[in-house]
Parts: sequence; C-alpha cells; structure tokens
Amino acid sequence: MQEHLSKQDILTLEKNIGYTFENKKLLINALIHRSYLNEYNLKDFDSYEKLEFLGDAVLELVIREELFKKNPDKDEGTLSKIKSTMVNKTNLSEIANKLNLGNFILLGKGEMNTEGYKKESILADVLESILAAIYIDSSFIRVQKVIKKIFNIKSVLSVKKILNDYKTLLQETTQNIYKIVPEYSVLEEVGPSHNKTFKVAIKVNKIVTYGKGKSKKIAEQSAAKKALKLIQNDK
Repeated sequence: MQEHLSKQDILTLEKNIGYTFENKKLLINALIHRSYLNEYNLKDFDSYEKLEFLGDAVLELVIREELFKKNPDKDEGTLSKIKSTMVNKTNLSEIANKLNLGNFILLGKGEMNTEGYKKESILADVLESILAAIYIDSSFIRVQKVIKKIFNIKSVLSVKKILNDYKTLLQETTQNIYKIVPEYSVLEEVGPSHNKTFKVAIKVNKIVTYGKGKSKKIAEQSAAKKALKLIQNDK
C-alpha cells in the first residue's frame, strides 16, 4: 500500500516475516507489482512475477517434504489434498494478511485505487515472491525455517481438520469447474444464545445443500461436504 518504501518499512517487514535480508534490493523487488514498475519506469528492478515463479516451487517443495516425512501412513491422494489446502491462494493470502504484507506492496496508482493490496491473488503472489527472495538471499535450509514458522507447520500438520476443511475444498472445486464461488446463507438460528443450533444453505450453480450444527462454521462445513459429494457424483 506504499508509494515508496522507507528503511523503517523494510525493518518492520523483516521483523514480520522473521528474516533479515543481506541484499535489501531482493526484498524490494519481491514487493514490486508490474503496474508500479511501468509507472515509475524502473531500470534496476523487475516485477515480483519472476520471483513468485520460483517461490511457488520452493514453497511446494518444503510443504511436500514435511507432509511426506510426517505422514508415512497417508497415501498420495490424501497428501495432495492437504498440500492443496495449505498452498491455495486463499490460505496464502490469509498468511500474507497476518504478516501485513499489503502495507508494503508497491503498486501503481490504478492498482492502488482498486485496492490491489487487498486482492487475494496479489497477496498470495507477493508472499511466494518473498519466499523466493529469502531463498536466493540465503539458502534452502533458511527459507525452510521461515516457511515452517509462518505457516505454523508443526501444529497444522498435527490437526486432522485439514482433511475435513470442506469449505476450502468446495471453493477450489467450484472455482475450477464453474468459475464461481459458493453462496452461503444462514436459514435458522434455533435455541437460547448459549445453546443455539444453526441451519445453513449453500448454493453452487444449480446445487443447493443444507447443513446443521452447534455453530455456523460446523453447519457450513456439513453443507459444504454434501455439496462436494453431489458435484463429485455429477462428474
């Protein structure tokens, strides 16, 4: 969200990601959107796109290695589902938001006006470009440590809920197949405030499913699971 980066901005960002760059230019390059590059006609920099290309591969390798080592009992299909959940654009953008990356992305005025610093795709790409910059600036072992920390891998890999995150899987599936996202709506909230039961509906294309639970989240997961099953059966 910056027009330019100050030394204090760089120090703050390094603190957020838990890594201090030897080559500060690499970090700055990881934050430059194509619109900023074109607007300021920078000669010594590139957009973050090339770094993001490398960062995507570095991140995938770290996640795949951790999943492989920590889940000897799980098959390739299960590991792929977990990996996809961890590296999809939604999850990456959420992690980027926790690191406040949007405050440091260098955007052209047009992209600034449309709040590009809040866009899921830009946030996810910048996170990957920063990981590539760390890798180039140091080593695979060092970027591996950063990824483990910011992705909270130790706790994430020990939680079974990744396999049951039907909302994320449904969103990925519907975006791939129908190019839309599911529509959620709360139909009922029954019972006293300390013991409510929620009924939720999901609409995806022509599919409508319902779920109930003691929280809205549980009800949504139940409805998403049913929707996924119908979509998979339809295919």
